[in-house]
Amino acid sequence: MAMRGALAALGGAIPPALHFPMQAASGIAFPITAFLLAEGYRRTSSRRRYMGRMLAFALAAQVPFMMAYRAALLNVMFLLLFGLLTLALYDRMKRRWLFWIAFAPYALLSIFADYGFLMGPAMIVMHHAIRNEARRRTVPAAAGGAYSFALSFAAAALLTLQVAANQGAMPERLAAYGYELPEAWMHVVFSIGIFAAIPLIRAYSGERGRGAKYFFYAFYPLHLLAFALAAFALGLSSLGLFPPGFFDRPEAAGCG
Repeated sequence: MAMRGALAALGGAIPPALHFPMQAASGIAFPITAFLLAEGYRRTSSRRRYMGRMLAFALAAQVPFMMAYRAALLNVMFLLLFGLLTLALYDRMKRRWLFWIAFAPYALLSIFADYGFLMGPAMIVMHHAIRNEARRRTVPAAAGGAYSFALSFAAAALLTLQVAANQGAMPERLAAYGYELPEAWMHVVFSIGIFAAIPLIRAYSGERGRGAKYFFYAFYPLHLLAFALAAFALGLSSLGLFPPGFFDRPEAAGCG
C-alpha cells in the first residue's frame, strides 16, 4: 500500500519508467491484508476491541488519506472494518442465503472505499469461509486477481479505442478530470500484482512478528501524511482534501 500511496501523492516526481513496476508491487498488498484480517478475526481474544481499533485508526487515517490521494473516498481501513463486521455476520447467520442477501449492501458500500472495486469484500469473506487451508490461501487472491484483471483490461481497452477514434485526443469528459490513458493500463498491471501475493500468503507461518500488533495501524496514516507533506514541499499539490476543480461541474470546464 505504501507504493500505491507514493504514486498517488508523488507520481509527478517519480520517473514514469518506475510507475508500472511500483503499481504491480502495490497490487500485492491488499490480498495479504485481507488474509491477515481474517486470521486476526479468528485469533483475536476480543473481536469487539479488534473492530474498535480498526474504527479508531480508520478515522485517524481519513484526513491523511484524502490529502495524499486527493480523492473523495473512504480509506482502506474502513473497508477492512466493514469486512470484520461482515465476518461477524457470517458467523451469526446460519442460513447462508440470508447472509448473501445481507452481504450485498456491504459490497455496494465498499465501492466508496479504496480497494473496494477490486473484489475486496468477497476476498475477505472467502478467506474466512473457505475451510480447506490450501484453497483458502490461493482461491481468494486468484479470484480477485482474475476479476480485477478482466475489469481493468476491458476498461483500458475501451478507453484506448475511444482515444484512437478521436485521433489521439482524450475524450473531453475524462480529460477535464486529468485522467490519462497510461493510468488506465496501470490498473491492469496492478491486477497482475494481486496474483503475486499468492506464494507469500502460502508461505505464512501462522506466527505474528514481534511488535507487529500496532505497526500496521500506525504506519498507514503516518506514511500517507508523510507523502502528502512531501508532495506539498515539492510543489506537486496543496494541502487540500480534494483535487482542484472537484466541486466544479464538468460543463464549467467545457465538457457540456
